[in-house]
Amino acid sequence: MTSMNPRILTAAVLSLLGTLCGCSRQQAPAEGPPEARVEGTRIEYPANAPQLSYISVEEAQPRRLAITHLTGRLYLSDDATVRVFTPVAGQVSAVRADVGQAVGAGGVLAEIRSPDYAQALADARTADAAFAAADKALARARDLLQHGAAAAKDIEAARPAGSPSTTEASRATPWCTHCVRPLPVSSSRGR
Repeated sequence: MTSMNPRILTAAVLSLLGTLCGCSRQQAPAEGPPEARVEGTRIEYPANAPQLSYISVEEAQPRRLAITHLTGRLYLSDDATVRVFTPVAGQVSAVRADVGQAVGAGGVLAEIRSPDYAQALADARTADAAFAAADKALARARDLLQHGAAAAKDIEAARPAGSPSTTEASRATPWCTHCVRPLPVSSSRGR
């Protein structure tokens, strides 16, 4: 067998590859949407262009609202405002005065739902009930003493029974003085 020159073999292979690549079919470019035509400040689309389905045209209007963003702090004038503090903690359940409305001393600004107020109210009711029970026991002891059915020491024993109710009333009374609606507390009774 005759051996071929390597240069000739390389040239033959490259020539064959070039022929194969040149004989392939050319694919037609895919058709896209029709192009817009730009003339100066105008853009024109053909009548069947899909771009026209999501373009809307409206008449230009002058701006009606101007928004200006500023940074800074707002301070309330101490000459025109009054700080209001509540004696109890809680949630505001109703606002009774409007902004700018003049409110005199003792006027109602807002109602507050407060667990502290509820506790003071419960203490006041407990104190009233204890006072009523102590008065009833003392009146009964006096009645029994008058009819000879009890000793004088029973009257003395009935008097200190009012002291727990006095303690309860003394605890509830300070809350009552701070509330808009005073609590029904009777802290002193004739003994």
